[in-house]
Amino acid sequence: MKFRHLLSGIFLFSAVLSGQAQDFTRLDWDVLHIDSLVPHYTEVIPLDSDFAAYDYTVSVRYPELRPLTEAETVRLSALVQQLPENPEVESRVGISRKQGYLDVRFIPIVCRDGRYYKILSCQIAIDRHRKSRVSRVAASSSSERYAASSVLSQGRWVKIRVAEDGVYMLTASELKKMGFSDPSRVKLYGYGGHLQDEEFDADNDYDDLSEVPLYPGKNGLLFYARGVVKWNDPVYNSTAMARISKHTVNNYSTHGYYFLTEGDAPLSFTTEEYAGAVATQDTTFMDQVLYERDEYAWFSGGRRLFDSYDYYNGNSQTYKLSTPEAVASGAASLRVVFTAASSTRTTVETEVNGTALTSFSVGTLGSYLKGVSAERTFAVRNMSADPTTQVSISTTQGNHARLDFLELNYTRRLSVDDAYLHFRGDKSTATEFVLSNPSGRNLAVWRLGDASRLPVRMSGQAAGNTYRFKAERASDQYVAVDVDAEFPKPEYVGEIANQNLHAVDSLLDMVIIVPQSGKLTAQAERLAEAHTRLDGMKVLVVRADQIYNEFSSGTPDATAYRRFMKMLYDRAATADEAPRYLLLFGDAAWDNRMLSSAWKQENPEDYLLCYESDDSFSDISCYVMEDYFGLLDDGEGSSLKTEKVDLGVGRFPVTTEQDARNLVDKTINYMENREAGSWKNTVVILGDDGDDNLHMKSAEVVAQDIEKYNPEYDLRRIYWDAYPIVTSTTGNSYPEVHKQINKQMEEGALIVNYTGHAATYGLSHEFVLVLDDFKNFTSTKVPLWVTAACDVMPFDTRTENVGETALLNPSAGALAFFGTARTVYADDNLYMNRYFSHYVLGRDENGRRYRLGDAVRLSKVSLLDPEGDMGYDNTQNKLHYALLGDPALLVGGAEYRVVLDSINGKSISSDDESWPALSAGTLARVSGHVERLDGTRVPSFTGSVTTQVYDSKQQITCNNNAGAKTPFQFNTRDKILFAGTDSVRNGSFSTTFPVPLDINYSNNSGRMVFYAVSADRKEEANGYSEQFFVGGTGSDLLTDTLGPEIRVWLNDIESPAGARVNTTPMFRAALKDPSGINTTGNGIGHDLELVIDDNPVTTYNLNSSYVNEFGDYQEGSVTYILPQLSAGKHKMRFRAWDTMNNSSMVEYEFEVDPGLRPNITRLYATQNPARITTNFVFAYDRPGETCDFTIEVMDFAGRKLWQHTERGVSGEGVYSVPWNLTAGGGARLGTGVYFYRAVVTSSDGVKSASETEKIIILGNK
Repeated sequence: MKFRHLLSGIFLFSAVLSGQAQDFTRLDWDVLHIDSLVPHYTEVIPLDSDFAAYDYTVSVRYPELRPLTEAETVRLSALVQQLPENPEVESRVGISRKQGYLDVRFIPIVCRDGRYYKILSCQIAIDRHRKSRVSRVAASSSSERYAASSVLSQGRWVKIRVAEDGVYMLTASELKKMGFSDPSRVKLYGYGGHLQDEEFDADNDYDDLSEVPLYPGKNGLLFYARGVVKWNDPVYNSTAMARISKHTVNNYSTHGYYFLTEGDAPLSFTTEEYAGAVATQDTTFMDQVLYERDEYAWFSGGRRLFDSYDYYNGNSQTYKLSTPEAVASGAASLRVVFTAASSTRTTVETEVNGTALTSFSVGTLGSYLKGVSAERTFAVRNMSADPTTQVSISTTQGNHARLDFLELNYTRRLSVDDAYLHFRGDKSTATEFVLSNPSGRNLAVWRLGDASRLPVRMSGQAAGNTYRFKAERASDQYVAVDVDAEFPKPEYVGEIANQNLHAVDSLLDMVIIVPQSGKLTAQAERLAEAHTRLDGMKVLVVRADQIYNEFSSGTPDATAYRRFMKMLYDRAATADEAPRYLLLFGDAAWDNRMLSSAWKQENPEDYLLCYESDDSFSDISCYVMEDYFGLLDDGEGSSLKTEKVDLGVGRFPVTTEQDARNLVDKTINYMENREAGSWKNTVVILGDDGDDNLHMKSAEVVAQDIEKYNPEYDLRRIYWDAYPIVTSTTGNSYPEVHKQINKQMEEGALIVNYTGHAATYGLSHEFVLVLDDFKNFTSTKVPLWVTAACDVMPFDTRTENVGETALLNPSAGALAFFGTARTVYADDNLYMNRYFSHYVLGRDENGRRYRLGDAVRLSKVSLLDPEGDMGYDNTQNKLHYALLGDPALLVGGAEYRVVLDSINGKSISSDDESWPALSAGTLARVSGHVERLDGTRVPSFTGSVTTQVYDSKQQITCNNNAGAKTPFQFNTRDKILFAGTDSVRNGSFSTTFPVPLDINYSNNSGRMVFYAVSADRKEEANGYSEQFFVGGTGSDLLTDTLGPEIRVWLNDIESPAGARVNTTPMFRAALKDPSGINTTGNGIGHDLELVIDDNPVTTYNLNSSYVNEFGDYQEGSVTYILPQLSAGKHKMRFRAWDTMNNSSMVEYEFEVDPGLRPNITRLYATQNPARITTNFVFAYDRPGETCDFTIEVMDFAGRKLWQHTERGVSGEGVYSVPWNLTAGGGARLGTGVYFYRAVVTSSDGVKSASETEKIIILGNK
């Protein structure tokens, strides 16, 4: 993709007219190759700031052509039937972060005289035309568009609600119950519960709450309220031969909401009289009747629900629709929307008042479909004077089928037979309405209001049983009201506190929305404070109901979140000042109203809304779209697949305070870099087998992208087919892959990226990882998980799934999860994965690292504006991807570079003729420094650097376990010659290590990867070098003939041989050798090997678990959590080799006792005496095991003042619990002496003996 600038006022079209010479665009056919897809040329052109005032057209001129080769023609002919003589250009204006872009796309191949030609170069001509209409409000400032302050900011406010459209009454007695003693001072605000328009329109959107006039009726104050069913503007239907309306249900709420307050001069109805000429006189109108019961779902997703009656249980049903004052000769239509789930077609027979209509059928289930919908609109020609219309439906026997809804539009007389009549004409011209008033009611006619105008009373005349009024536009909505009648009363919801989101500081970096219940607010505020303290961000935490109150009239509506964010976005003068991130701090439910059986027991106030597709049947076409909340430009919201998101959106799928606390703890721990280490420089690529190696090929593309663009990271590949497959009666499995992933998760990784098959319950057909694995991960060195796979995290369902399970693991599993909520396509997954991997490790034009939300946003924008051959996707596939996690989180933190200066005193050079070499059996000394991105050194950097030295590349040929056409091959470096940590002083370092005898002897390039962290863990650096050779044998070999010294134990260093341990003890070994320890794995059998009970199944290669002592290659240690062992006595054997290939072995006997109590070896408080806060520190003998840690604080009388239990894990067997010196109710404890008691509960539920200590509190105020 090319990226060029379009200068103000200079367009190719105008230049062509004037005859000026123009630059030609040259197309790169190294990128535009013809393979499995037709190539498309794309170009993205930045537009001027006034782009919204213009329409654009694009054409291709003066193409330079070259005939396709015969091979290219064959490949192209298999993909297309015919191409035009000139390219057909697709163009559209996209907006991203306030910048307008013209997206241009065309196939760069034409067909002339029966032959195909590729376009080598051309002129892309652009013409722009000023629009005939530009939004009045959009052209004005945000201060004119948005209220500076909400009306809710002062005064006393009460919320009320209604379920249906209609006239409602506020009586003096009801108002008194609500706290209003004077009805004459009562004011009404709001606009009810109709679903908000999803496409932003500056001229027609509401802002804040508008006052609604109240009409003084005989028995109370009257107003017209809107419920949750909206009838859209009528459109001509050729079947009915009339203009008919369709309905829209608010799929977020069952009620529409309004607000009451009191004050001087409440708004009253004004009277409007139309004195102009009228062309028509209306005595009838088109009325609508709806039958819809939202109770059942075919599929766990989408916004549509269906009738509870299943036609399988009896294949016919009759529905009675109320149709008063029907005109028998008038136009009428019936729309039937029906659904079925059957392997055979379902025939639907419909009768209206006993007359059969044409039958229609519903299709059959197919792949990924849980149901099928079909609809038919019928002209009804037998309407009866009877006030009830009967609709009967029968279907194919034995098929599961359900009604979606019935819509009846019918011609109705303008007769006011009840307390009110709602109506509209079908023309936009002036007319006179003539209403029949048979009971002589005291009528007033209101024209209903909208966002741009208030309701008014229409001037009319009553004469006998007739009421007449003239209207300038008949198609407006009107209601004739008997002002003396009784009306239903709105439901009282409650009093609300003052709020003022319209007055918040718009210069925010992130907004966090929490559920209405408030259970999660404290934890969200902890996270916001951490971002402010650590990142300097401005973060706002706001409850969902507060947003509804000001941006959707108090009615739950997902678009209210967007409208709030849009206000902040519009108020920002530049894109840099606009909010960048939105965190939805609460779980989602696809059934937002919680009407279905799966959700009806839940409380909506504990959840946040999610945006669901209209498709509610298909694993592929149904989607839950988090990006919806980030579409903030005017005009966006209607073309979701091609619009460019403006925010990085993430979600914490939590409903309980404990889950929220765990996730915030995990996030803040990461932000504070508490687990700093070289694991943060490791990226792991996982590739599934099968499908002719498709998934491993895709994984390898991503791996090579990272190696090309981010070579400073330590990239590791785990491809299924590179390992042996095990076949049993239960199917195929990859136990070694499972072991490798578990080991990597224990060591930690910055990113784990998987490509392949998946389901909610695990990864790959072989179930290499299942839910229990994600639950049982214990390492707090948590990675970002990325999955290019199906159905990994349907977070809006009740189904337990991989993504949420990994994220909600209390202290391990996943830091964040980027994956899919539905079924996706492999090709499009690769495109998404490539972009996301590129951005999540990338930097912006100023050198700043992208945060998670940036990576998500930019990936989805780039899929519409592709660069190079990374891929294009304008389908719903990209909508399936979402981020579970904090979008403002920075993954990794390396802001500096580590540079290798020399090896054994020889400087590193770009000239490979002068590269230094590492030779077997010798000592190597490497030196380097830390520098900024601009190349200047950082002499203030003091800390540690971890160096990993790899042998030369090797080609791996896989086992072809799945029977592909050819075995998959890839190149990798998986032989580690050395891994150790040394000090960095004044920005420089030196490390000495032995080069083992077990090398490849290839004399090819090796690789070093560096990770450095400052002593205070606030600064990090990484780097790499491949400018050296590995090969040959040194002339001065190390002289060493003895194997390493080895000492082993389990859990506790004091545990003697024969000691009793738990079922998953931690194996520990201390090793020492003057030549260093061999962990390369190159020599046959030269591994750090642990064998339990002489069993091959319980034999473990621990090379990667070895860690050198700081700055000393001669000493190191191994830690490894053993898989669950059976009760009873066991024996283990551990063997180690030095770099000169001398070995040693030790044996150790022990006994597993499942009921063994954990042991607290030490308990103390970090601040004692404590004045503000302290931390209770447990030292215990279950390192690496997830345990429950309980602390109780008591006074001298033994009364329990505070108790806290949390689940966690520590690899070192030391765990800390913070305390803010308050009692359980939040009151701060006074000066005095207190006791604290600690208990550790193992993962098996076995409790330790309690330990009790004293703590002194001083001056705690």
